[in-house]
Amino acid sequence: MYLYTREELDSLSYEEVREIAIDLGVILGSNPKYVSSPLLNAFYNINNNTITMKKTLIEDILDYQKEFNETSLEIFQSGGEVMQDTEINNEIDLFDCAQNLINIYIANNDIIEDKNIGITAKITLYKELDITLKDNYRAFSSRHNIEGTWAFVLDENKQLCGILDVIKTDEEDGYCLIADKNRLVFKDSKNKDYFILFYENKSNGTNIMKLLYETSLSEELDKDLINISNMIEFFGVAVEVDVRELEETQTTLCIDFGTTNTTVGCYIDEHYVKKISNNDLLNGNIVKDDINFVDFYTDDEKNKKMKMVPTVVYVLNCKDESNIQFLFGYKAQKAIKQANYCPKATVFYGIKRWINNINEIEIIRDNNGNKQEVSRKYIIKKYMEYIIYSAEQQFKCKFRNLHLTSPVKLKDQFLALFEDILPQYKIEKNNALDEGVAVLYDTISEKIESGNYGENGEIKKALVIDCGGGTTDLASCKFSIKEGEYSYLLDMYTSFENGDTNFGGNNITYRIMQYMKILFANNHISRDGKKLDIDTLIPVQSDDIFRSVDNKKNASEIYEAFEKHYEEAEKLIPTKYKLYENKELEEYNKVRNNFYFLWEIAEDMKKQFFEKTNMLRNAFSNSKNLEDLDLNVTVLDKWQLAYVNGSGKLDIVTEFPKIIFNIKEINKLIKADIYEVIRNFLDDLYNKQILTEYTTIKLTGQSCKIGIFKEALKEFVPGKAIKYKPSSEEDTTELKLACLKGVIKYINSKKQGDITPNIVNEIPVIPYSLSSQNFKGKEIELIKAKTRADEAIGSIGKPIGFNEVKFLLKDADGQERDSYKYFNKDSAYKEISVGDITKEYPLIKEEDVNNIMDNSVRIFVLGATSNWGFFVLPVKKENHKVTVGKKEYFSFENELSTLSYFDGTK
Repeated sequence: MYLYTREELDSLSYEEVREIAIDLGVILGSNPKYVSSPLLNAFYNINNNTITMKKTLIEDILDYQKEFNETSLEIFQSGGEVMQDTEINNEIDLFDCAQNLINIYIANNDIIEDKNIGITAKITLYKELDITLKDNYRAFSSRHNIEGTWAFVLDENKQLCGILDVIKTDEEDGYCLIADKNRLVFKDSKNKDYFILFYENKSNGTNIMKLLYETSLSEELDKDLINISNMIEFFGVAVEVDVRELEETQTTLCIDFGTTNTTVGCYIDEHYVKKISNNDLLNGNIVKDDINFVDFYTDDEKNKKMKMVPTVVYVLNCKDESNIQFLFGYKAQKAIKQANYCPKATVFYGIKRWINNINEIEIIRDNNGNKQEVSRKYIIKKYMEYIIYSAEQQFKCKFRNLHLTSPVKLKDQFLALFEDILPQYKIEKNNALDEGVAVLYDTISEKIESGNYGENGEIKKALVIDCGGGTTDLASCKFSIKEGEYSYLLDMYTSFENGDTNFGGNNITYRIMQYMKILFANNHISRDGKKLDIDTLIPVQSDDIFRSVDNKKNASEIYEAFEKHYEEAEKLIPTKYKLYENKELEEYNKVRNNFYFLWEIAEDMKKQFFEKTNMLRNAFSNSKNLEDLDLNVTVLDKWQLAYVNGSGKLDIVTEFPKIIFNIKEINKLIKADIYEVIRNFLDDLYNKQILTEYTTIKLTGQSCKIGIFKEALKEFVPGKAIKYKPSSEEDTTELKLACLKGVIKYINSKKQGDITPNIVNEIPVIPYSLSSQNFKGKEIELIKAKTRADEAIGSIGKPIGFNEVKFLLKDADGQERDSYKYFNKDSAYKEISVGDITKEYPLIKEEDVNNIMDNSVRIFVLGATSNWGFFVLPVKKENHKVTVGKKEYFSFENELSTLSYFDGTK
């Protein structure tokens, strides 16, 4: 349950506070959960003093939350995992209390096995793991209602070994058993016969869970337990429980850490552990001799299994700086939705973009107002540990070997980060694939598997456009496949390609959000007047958009009128909440809610349009009554947007807009954006007639599901050359999995020896120039544009004791792209021989060092041959003694951290 603070409630209007009170059941509503008193409800209905009413409501809400937080149990089945209310820390007392209750009951009552309840024949339990929905341990009863109760597991000595939560399933008379590992205290025993006690969920409202929690804190423990034992009737069933230790595996766990979504999996053979969990084999959680992906539950009404999880982090509890608790992925998204898309707790999106500013500190807050400072490294570490634990839970083993993909131009930075934050794991470095090469390997391995790789040893070229949630990348290679004596011999030669690290699925979501906001604003002020439509906002015929972008050289002019209308809409429906940080909290929260509410419904509508082939129209409502064959209705509990009224104040509007969006207008809306990305990638290759050399061109990534990508690509290459499968809803996930599948196939190929891959990253040519200024202010070019990285070297002199030196990066046209600062530290210098310098850095010649003036420093810049950037190395000569300072790497492209849709400026 979302916990409101007094300050937060004070900042809201009376109407908003009253709506919260009704939602909680503090006052009578359509489905009251809690009624403080009939008089109070009458008071709310007849008192006209809204200030007094608001204050009274706030006190009642806070009292209710306090009682709920202290005495009731709230269980979240999130991704099939169990999470206790974080304020409840008396698990040990609870366990002892439950044991005493069972002892008292058994002393006065016989427990007979009940034939009216059935249970899974065998439970395999791992001490280090939770029992989750994935494990699919079931109970069945047509006679007893056991929904929302606990099940107590007893050993042969009637000692309590575990407390399980009983969850109702969609199956008639079916229940699922789940448990947090902290509530499982099975001891080593050869006896596998156990007994599970159930009890009835009485319709009279007796809540044994709540009573036990209260009793565990009570000073009259024995008396209260006797009272409970008189209220309850246990019935049980025998079950076999196999208690195991988690085995360590040598199998490599592969993780594709994405800006928007993350995927994880591995290849499982029959020997990955000594004892494979038969329960997971039967449930399909493990498939032997095949690629296995980790499933995540969406934790919504459908609770679907997905092979990817959102890269989202939500701060759940930061009261204790030594035990900060987070929610991740779908659990985080659920918490955001429960808070009406405006949580007080800190939420992080796109944490992958932090790579070039990884040492920064973030200030975090939870819903209760607690505040802490944590490093970005720590947040990514906790997210990665969640991902790894999810894999261990599904595959029932402990991983030690990890392969993590990363963008080719930031590969070294990511690998260094993962080694730093995950020291207990062995991170694959020597044979680590970057994202582009992984997708290419997946494509080429498919050719080998199908036998469709052409003549033996024929050199071919492949091109992959990978449009993910946050970035779009271009990868290309030359490859040849030969049939060797014992395996296929695969030679791959890859090169660095320019990508668009700021274009992805989020850009499309934002464009749709802009369009929604414009139409909602127009609908509000022109209910009977002229309505805006897509043709007014983008006054170019849809069929002419590609040519128009070509003629104008970019897409921004296409959206000129659109952007002007968006700025006008901002005046009525503000979403730039960063500009409201100096306003009253109530205003700030309303504007922040506007952004996140619009963002989430835009993301949902994007998925509806581009994942369902028969979806032509979409509307928003609180019911499905409007739905038709081609009309999807996105059902929301309530509609809540804040509009600026005539006096400049923000009013909440809860009426659902009667606007229907159609796929034709959405396609026109995003057409120019997508074409510009494809054009930027391929125009130069097309004009130089290089594109015809590629025998395989593949669209991949979760956003390539959108048909406009293929339409745009056909402007440059014949349609038959494009490898693209948009046929079903599942393809969106399959497109995202291409990178992960490539890595897993590569690792397994090297292990099995059926393919012998030889992957060579060609030395990149640097398209930029690098310069610095001397003491006279004259700009000195250190590296010329279009120089091979293994030939790129330059230097500039400085006096001993200098503090910093600035470098400028320029493109081929002389336009500045970036700047860097190297900070000098005298304490970092170490003595070294001239021979050792030239041996470690072959581009630096002996005469370069000998020519350094005494009592001065020469700062060398060296092109990086295995990644996308340059190194700075200061060499000092003082009293004829040579020392070197700290070597530092700088990336040519830091764009992963420059664009964020969640910084409050959109």
